[in-house]
Amino acid sequence: MSVSDWSTPMVENYNTPAYRIHEQVLGWVGLLTVYAAIPLWLLMLCFRPLRISLKAHLIQAGVYVAGWVLIYLYVAVDPWRFMEWFFD
Repeated sequence: MSVSDWSTPMVENYNTPAYRIHEQVLGWVGLLTVYAAIPLWLLMLCFRPLRISLKAHLIQAGVYVAGWVLIYLYVAVDPWRFMEWFFD
């Protein structure tokens, strides 16, 4: 098989509605996580009916921190360089 038998390369189109929706959803989820999760969690601790055990609150905080650590590690390591491509 010669090189000319290969099909044409894929052309990426970033101006599709689906891509814009995914980009907006990712942005809103990120903003909510960064700016709203901690204040809402602390606000919920101020109201007695919304409080649960100390153990459960520590687990919630641990999961939040672990999530950010995993995101940081993925961006730092990024074996397939997706983040470099996405932020480009």
